[in-house]
Amino acid sequence: MVLCPEQLVEQHAPAPTTVSGPAQELGRVAVEQMIGWPNAALPGERPD
Repeated sequence: MVLCPEQLVEQHAPAPTTVSGPAQELGRVAVEQMIGWPNAALPGERPD
């Protein structure tokens, strides 16, 4: 599997990142749109 830079950062970052709330959600949506995966398929993500 080829990971995009956002996924690599997310995987290697500690669980509580410095980005949280609306900014984190916007970033996640951007990654979803870019790679075309639903939330549950993102590595390290919990289903909402």
